[in-house]
Amino acid sequence: MRGATVLPAFLVGMVVAVGMETSGALLLYVGAGLLSALSVVVAVDVASFGAGLWVGAGAASAGTGMLRRRWLAALLAYAMAAILSAGWLISREFGTTAFGRALGLGLLAAWPLYATGTLLAGLALQPFSNPHAGNQGRAVAVSACAGATLGFLVAGLVLIPQVAPPSIFLGCVVALSGGALLFGSARKAAAEAGGSSGRSPRAIVTEERWDMRDQVVLITGVGGRGQVGFAVAEALLKAGAKVVITARDPARVQQHVAALAPVGAVTGTGADLTKPEDASAVVATAVKTFGRLNGVVNAVGGLHHIAPLAETDSATWDREVYSNLWTVYHVCHAAMGPLRESRGAIVNFASRTALQPVKNLGAYTVGKAGVVALTRTLALEEVDHGVRVNALAPGMMDTEQNRNDTSDPAAVAWVGLDEVAATVMFLLSDAASAVTGQVVELVGRKR
Repeated sequence: MRGATVLPAFLVGMVVAVGMETSGALLLYVGAGLLSALSVVVAVDVASFGAGLWVGAGAASAGTGMLRRRWLAALLAYAMAAILSAGWLISREFGTTAFGRALGLGLLAAWPLYATGTLLAGLALQPFSNPHAGNQGRAVAVSACAGATLGFLVAGLVLIPQVAPPSIFLGCVVALSGGALLFGSARKAAAEAGGSSGRSPRAIVTEERWDMRDQVVLITGVGGRGQVGFAVAEALLKAGAKVVITARDPARVQQHVAALAPVGAVTGTGADLTKPEDASAVVATAVKTFGRLNGVVNAVGGLHHIAPLAETDSATWDREVYSNLWTVYHVCHAAMGPLRESRGAIVNFASRTALQPVKNLGAYTVGKAGVVALTRTLALEEVDHGVRVNALAPGMMDTEQNRNDTSDPAAVAWVGLDEVAATVMFLLSDAASAVTGQVVELVGRKR
């Protein structure tokens, strides 16, 4: 729970601030005016740095361009501080005026600390070779604390007694410039390593773009490696989500869990989702295991019968419609309570045949058309509860089985599994907060 860390962190920060100001008063107190001034400066420093961290962390999607602007803002802030400190040395009367003191607080304290805070938050959010594994932010925080400790010691014992303030600020500019160069080199090296590891550029973009940390997602209809459900589960785990998978065969589900476990936090359970009680049990497993449910991906279903409607008996019709439509309905119905609590999202798998029917796929088409209607109706009904519901309508997905079943694979516009996974993560993420009731077609391309 977030509250379990927020309150202790608040109290620790309070103790640090009180200890810092008290020790400063003991060492520097020579008159009431100095203590008051010291309190104001410390308050401005802490508030500005905290505001920078808050704003910087709020822009969680800071990419290369945004981070570059943060580096430049910090460099400019410390350069302006150098110029202002030089002006104060030249004209000491300037610092005694109300305008001069206000400008000093702004350019010597507020702006540099605010810019540094946004930069530090941006660094903590940047993934490298193992995106969203939860280590990047902690590493940045520990390094920043260690650097701050050393900086306090060096500044107090060496720099301030012996070096003019403008030179100190210019040294900060040099240090920031070196940091920017080192960060850029590390980012470039990580990108090259990702490209040489066999991952496609599209896969790298997918991992860096969607942050699913702290999200719990249920995925139905998860088959083996190379199938769409497995690919979506793997992508979500790499993006930091906790995942619950399900399929009809309990033994195979556990095999898939074992294969996915090295990637992230995953559990699974077997279920026949044509039965409402099984759907409720799967949702209960997700909530019991991870404490909540933020997203549902209904990949359950599939094409099992190819024949004209005139040659489709009622039992076959029922199996096709039940596996593609009733399963989705049962899971959505069971998950609605937890999703309302988390203001979560649902992604249902439909089909392009639901939008443009083709012959000999009648039962399957009707089932997927029902998924489209279910998606749009549920989106209208749940929008006031904060639950978003969308559907995917992919074309021919690029799997080994589909290629083997196709007479001329070169003539097919294939939809890559990484493209499907990226679209699912977009629809689940806050980036799609304004998207609901939509059916996203994935047309693919010839490969």
